[in-house]
Amino acid sequence: MPMTARSAGSPRRKRPLQRVDGRTRPAKETKRLIAQYSQQLGAAAVNPLVCADIARLAELETIIADRRAASLRHELVDLAAIVRMQNIATRLRRALNLDVVLPPPAPAGPTLMDILRSEHGAAK
Repeated sequence: MPMTARSAGSPRRKRPLQRVDGRTRPAKETKRLIAQYSQQLGAAAVNPLVCADIARLAELETIIADRRAASLRHELVDLAAIVRMQNIATRLRRALNLDVVLPPPAPAGPTLMDILRSEHGAAK
């Protein structure tokens, strides 16, 4: 049977499938986390493998938060699955070096306190 005969009656999809529908709360949270992690990694986030790991981490963290909230609402939740997902997320976070807390950057110019001290000292 030719392929066209088999698929002639099937509806055609006009848009490509999306991985995440951006209208739901978890999807918005996932997109926010992806943007945050990409910004933290800077130029390294351009690599497609790193992008895939960032997306995987953001999705996992969103799912973990959702399942924890469900558990707090006394819904049936597989706690062992939450622990496994948390372990995977922790390993991904370490692999991406997102668990390192960087010190805040030094100010480019004088701080407000420096300006006030110099003006107050000059007035005396």
